[in-house]
Formats: sequence, C-alpha cells, structure tokens
Amino acid sequence: MRKLFLSIIVFALTIVSPIVALDTVAETKVSPILQNSINKISDMASTRSSEQRAMSTFSNEVVKVDDAGMIQVYVHCNEVGDGNLQKLIDLGLEVERVNEELKIVQGWIPSSTINDMDEMAFVDSVSPPEYAHSRVGAVQTEGDAAMMADDARSMFGVDGTGVKIGVISDGVDELATSQAAGELPTVTVGDPGEGNEGTAMLEIVTDVAPGAELYFHTGFTTTLDFLAAIDFFIDNGVDIIVDDLGYLTQPYFQHGSLAQKYEDANDLGIITASAVGNNRLEHYEAPFLDDGGFIESQTLHNFGVVAGGGNDVGMTMTIPAGGRLVAFLQWSEPFGSATSEYRLEVRDSLDFEILALGFEFNPGDPLNIVIFDNPSLINPRQVDLEVALLSGTPQTIEINFNGNEIVNEFNVPMGSIFGHPATVHLGSAAFEWNTPNTIEPFSAEGPVALINPIDAVLSSEGGSTSVAPSIFLNKPDIAGPDGVSTSTDGFETFFGTSAAAPHVAAVAALVEEARRDAVMVAAASNPELVSNNAETVVNAILNTAVDIGAAGFDFRAGNGRIDALAAVQSVVMAPPTGTPTPTATPTPTPTAGPTATPTPTAGPTATPAPTPTGGPPQTDPPTNNPGGGNGSSSTCSIAGNTVQLGTAVANLLIPLVPVAFAFALRARRRNK
Repeated sequence: MRKLFLSIIVFALTIVSPIVALDTVAETKVSPILQNSINKISDMASTRSSEQRAMSTFSNEVVKVDDAGMIQVYVHCNEVGDGNLQKLIDLGLEVERVNEELKIVQGWIPSSTINDMDEMAFVDSVSPPEYAHSRVGAVQTEGDAAMMADDARSMFGVDGTGVKIGVISDGVDELATSQAAGELPTVTVGDPGEGNEGTAMLEIVTDVAPGAELYFHTGFTTTLDFLAAIDFFIDNGVDIIVDDLGYLTQPYFQHGSLAQKYEDANDLGIITASAVGNNRLEHYEAPFLDDGGFIESQTLHNFGVVAGGGNDVGMTMTIPAGGRLVAFLQWSEPFGSATSEYRLEVRDSLDFEILALGFEFNPGDPLNIVIFDNPSLINPRQVDLEVALLSGTPQTIEINFNGNEIVNEFNVPMGSIFGHPATVHLGSAAFEWNTPNTIEPFSAEGPVALINPIDAVLSSEGGSTSVAPSIFLNKPDIAGPDGVSTSTDGFETFFGTSAAAPHVAAVAALVEEARRDAVMVAAASNPELVSNNAETVVNAILNTAVDIGAAGFDFRAGNGRIDALAAVQSVVMAPPTGTPTPTATPTPTPTAGPTATPTPTAGPTATPAPTPTGGPPQTDPPTNNPGGGNGSSSTCSIAGNTVQLGTAVANLLIPLVPVAFAFALRARRRNK
C-alpha cells in the first residue's frame, strides 16, 4: 500500500523513470492496445535474432496472435458490402464473421498490413475482438436433488418434453464421448467451438430435464460468436437460452450489443438465463475522488479516502510467480462518445517504479486496459494499481480483472454483476449444493449500475459532464447449485455460476412443460395458448424461491434459492393468470467490501452525488424488476403471450384438476 505522504518520492522517481522506453503510438484508426502488439512484433522481426520467440507468444487476454504473425481483429466499418469486403481480403484479411447490423468484420490479418486500413475510407476503426471468459469457479448432478427437481419429475410427471433449450459456452469437445456413455442424448449443434464446458453444462441440463430437446452454439471466442449463437437459437425456435460467458470489454454502465440481443430474445418470448459471474472478490467500483493534486503532473484516484481511511492512491495486489495482472477499467460515460480520459498504471509497491501503463481499447470508448507479467518464476510480486484522470471530469469508475492476481485491499463486492446478465430473466448466483443456504463467496453481487442516457449529455465545449449512474437493476434474480458432478473431463466437479445457470435453465424447462399441460386442460381448443409464456415461468420460479440470506430480495441471492418442486406445483395446481400484483420490496441491506461500506441513497432513478463509499450508491429496488423471494409476488415485464383462460368455467376447473389427470394427459399426448 502506497501512502500519499510518499508522493514526493514517487514524483521524483516518475521524472527519472524510463517512460520513453514504454511503447508509444501514433494517431491511427488502429486501437492503441492493438498497435502496441504490432510494434512488438515488428521490433522482433527487425532484430532478426537467432533466439526469436514464436509470434504467438505475443498473445494475451486482449490481443490474439498466431505463429504466422496474423492478428485477430474487428474491423469497424461505416459500410459493409461485397466490394469493401474484397478490399479487406486483398489486404490479407481472412474473414471469419460479418455482422451486418453492427457493421463489424471479424478475421485474421497480417500484422504488417493492419495499418494500411488507415487509408480505407469505409473503415472507421480497427480493434481487437471482444473476447469471452468462462465463469467457472474452483461434474446424475447433486444439484438435481438440492433443487427438488427429482421430486418435481416424479410427482408431476414433467421432464422438459417439448421444450427446446439452447446452451452457449466455449465448446463441446467431448460431446460424442458423453453420448456414448449415455450421459447425453442427441444435441443439435450450430458451431461446436473448442473446449469442454459446454458439454458439462449440457449434462446438467439433461440430468434435470431429460426430456428437453438440446441445442448448442459456441460463444467463444468473440462477441460476434455470441450474437451468432442467439441468432441460431432464434432460427431454431428455442424456448430457453442459457450461457455462462462474460465479456470484460462490453459496457459496464450501459447495455452493450450482447445485452441488447438478449432483450430482443426476451421480446420474442424466449426465457433467458445467464451466469452472473464469479468476480465478487476481485472488483472495484466507486466515484472517482481526486487525490488533491499533491503531485502536479498527475490526478490520481484516492482509494484510501473513498474506503473511509487515510490517503492512499494505490490498490495493492499480489501477482504470483510467473503470473499476470490483467485489469479492465471503465468509467461512466457513453461508449463511442466518451470525452474524459483515464488510465490504469502499475507501480512496484516497494520502489514505486512504473511497471506498466494502460492502453485505450478503442478511441471514444470509456475503456482502458493494463497487462503486466511477473517475470520471476520463483517470487511473487506486490504491485500497486493506480487510476489516473488524464483529462475530462470525475466519473464513476469500475475495475474488473482477468489474470491470476490477488486483490489485497479495497475490493468492493457490490456492483460486480455487469454486461448481458443485466437483461436476462434469470441471472443466476451460485450456492454449493450441500450447503444450500449460503451463497458462494465468489458469486457476483448486484446491483447493476447504469447511466441514464438522458443524463449522459456531452458538453458542446468539448469537455464532458460528470455522468453518475442513476439506474440500479436488481440482480441476481435467483441462486442455483454448483460444486456438482459431471462425467466431462476437467469438470468432474463443476463449481461457479457456470454450473448454477444450467440448473436454473433446466428447471425453467420443467415449469414450462407443466404450464403447457395446465393450459391444455383448460384451453384444448386454443393451441396458441400452449406457446411459450416466459412471464408465467419466470414468475413461478422467482415467487417460489426459498429465501436465504437477508430477508426478501437481496443483492447476493436475489429472490432466493431455486425450488423446482414448488415452482412446478405453482403452475400445476393454480392456473397462470398473467402478471401478479406486485408487493412492496423491502429495502435491501447490501454487504460491503472489507474496507468499503456503501451508503444507500433514496430513489431508484435519482442521480447520486459521488460520496467516498467504496461502492456504488444504493437505492430501493426498482419496482419493475422481479423481486420478493420466498413466495412474495413480483412483476416480470417481458414480451410473451399472456395466458388468458377465457371463461369462468376454465378458471374454476383448472385449480381442481387432480395430479392424476395431469399424468393421464401426458401419457395420452406422448403416445400419439
């Protein structure tokens, strides 16, 4: 930890530090972090050393390079047509995907020709792709009984028959092996990807909902892969989509392309579920607080004062021997039009030497990334991570990590859910199956803080306004089991929200089948009512959740632990009648970080004044989000056909339908 009283020493060291030795970049359409990798490859090639390393060793979590010196890129265009695409191909681009809606071309291109795109008028910018990371923690699944899904199947005869579930993960390398062992049935695969996590997720789904029809499409390695997966599921009429991926370069304070795509799926009546992430113990979010300008050449964030302590501008962390620090900083300005400039800086905790400076990911985006490798293969390295405001105005800042660093201080658990899990119906936290009343310590915590687009107005004078988040979404929605068994190699014991999410999706399939059966009894003459009704299914799951942790909805467990038996029973024994009347949701009492205690502020849409809390300002939960675990009512404003029973006779008959009749109906339907 570096205290501010040492700043004079740091300043002196900064002046004489070999900053010029760090890579510099010129104005270009190519993003600075990509240009930095191009420069390193070029420098190595020019030395012609007999000990040159393989070019693929220049790859990291942000930039991918192969042994031929090809770099994977997103080419952001103002127009994508056959003519422009051919020009990129002539330049050496090996095209992988073209997204007409976003006007992005994904592919691999020689590092030596990337800068030639500066001369192409139809190219707006070139950046690395936005890469996924899986949300795995430390493989019949024990989660089945923990959720009482086995009881739901035996008592009500539901197994997911007639329901289509689409899984998005890394890959299904051992799909055939799992099928040969009898662990998986036929799976319709769009793009198999690479990896095994998808196979493990599919095994969980089929254990809980063995009658469901399974689909898979990789979301690795880029956001365009993820978007293609959702399109594949939509084209195949999938009823439920579940994923376990995170994208650290997607907006934290806005709905990015993936969140918006999930909203499109919601509007089609598809039930959506996602792992909320495992980054609760490696996360930071707070309003930027100027250190007071003690060092004239820099304006640094004061982590210490924000946490309620003394002056401290360094977030201390340990990098294991041979390990890597990878940090992603965002601030609360709109993507594409940010005018403030922030930078991450890494210093040695002992002598305060600058070790690494962060780079822009894409011009105009409020995103800065720093990567630093510990060169020692024997000793860990202690470093301080700093946030510098280079220009513009103070904003709310958020930092997430993707290396193997250990955060030693100033961690802020609250607000660690970000990206597309904010827009799914069932964002899943995790509890270990054999300790069902305790949320995993790493399971990401809400709320999701967003800037109101109306407030995000840029100054006409070239500066930016201070844009504080004013919208706080209640997440997670539900908690599912992890620490379960699968037969998949590498996932014999499957931890993390990645394991919890497929459990939740499979329960949704049981509830959806039960809902269709109940509707068929009362409305056999109206087949349209049997179509997917996401609202009814989601409400059944949330309203029957077992309350754990803080009373009512809370930012660790959401509405509570999922109860498959109660959820299925709620639609079998009582007919779905649309959105229930909401009840008041108690104000949650969030759990703060070890050195930062967030102070709640009133009003879900009021713009909070930046205060040194060490976490995002809290508000009463918005009433338009699902809430109220342990049987309390909630609303779920999503598209879908609201079930209308039509007549008073139907309303009287369905509640009286015995369970035996449901079995008879199912037997008749399946024998046709």
